[in-house]
Amino acid sequence: MTPPTPPVYLYPTTVSLLSLYGVGVLYGLLSTSNDPQRGMANGFLIFVLLLLVGLGALSWLGTHPYRPWLARLVFVICVLPP
Repeated sequence: MTPPTPPVYLYPTTVSLLSLYGVGVLYGLLSTSNDPQRGMANGFLIFVLLLLVGLGALSWLGTHPYRPWLARLVFVICVLPP
């Protein structure tokens, strides 16, 4: 019995969204500021960047034929913020 496969658009859309979110976080990290709370903001942005990398790794693990639910889960997590 063949396992159910996710739709074709799922993986490219997930990777595109994760990369766009990552570019936004990197833009925030690399911008200059004189704000005294900049250190806390950088720490949070690094945490978010690590979270995005983790979601990318889970998406990669979801490409396995027996784990399509993982790919769908990462897709739903990536689509919810907008």
